[in-house]
Amino acid sequence: MYGVGIGIDQLHLSFWPAFGLGISAATLMALVSGIFAVRLTWHYFAIITVVFSLIFYFIAVTMKPLTGGDDGINFTLPPTFTWGGAQWSLTDATFQYFFILATVSLCFY
Repeated sequence: MYGVGIGIDQLHLSFWPAFGLGISAATLMALVSGIFAVRLTWHYFAIITVVFSLIFYFIAVTMKPLTGGDDGINFTLPPTFTWGGAQWSLTDATFQYFFILATVSLCFY
């Protein structure tokens, strides 16, 4: 979510490019931690997983100008879809329900 938040707040991206940035950031962090964790077994794997979780947490907290530190990032969510003059955003409860329903249905299919 920091990738999405930084994309919207700092880079002024719309929803979908910021969503892609968030996925890319999560993939990169998983790749970095996976390189080390994949070679370990049993309790060593659990320990290295917790260690990487703490490393990424402390990096996020100490980079206060970029991540907002303990307070996080405050931003207004841009519209998810725009068609002509109509805009749909995940801040609308009805649209959020149907968006999640469509996403879960697509994943289930």
